[in-house]
Amino acid sequence: MSEKILEQYGRVTIYTEPNHPSPIYHVDGSIEPNPYGDLAVLLEDDNLEEVMYNGGTQCVKVAHRNHGMCRTNVWIDDDSGIQIAKNIASFTNVPLGDRSRTCSYL
Repeated sequence: MSEKILEQYGRVTIYTEPNHPSPIYHVDGSIEPNPYGDLAVLLEDDNLEEVMYNGGTQCVKVAHRNHGMCRTNVWIDDDSGIQIAKNIASFTNVPLGDRSRTCSYL
């Protein structure tokens, strides 16, 4: 049994693998430098309802409108994740971390 393609659009292919419960959201090509790093292409997809990064050596996960929870081929490290979160938070008044501190922007 091999991979089964569920959907393709733009640079994205969503497919399933045998013996794994969640689909893979695969982004083709490289990402131009930007404030959101490798997450930029995910943040631009209107089919995604949520983008999740839990730190460490896990891949970024997404909640896709039509395919539910998907793993991605996008990996970021903790330093990149923190910098991306700071860049996103700079447009909001929402603090990062606990409620007693706010994120400082350099």
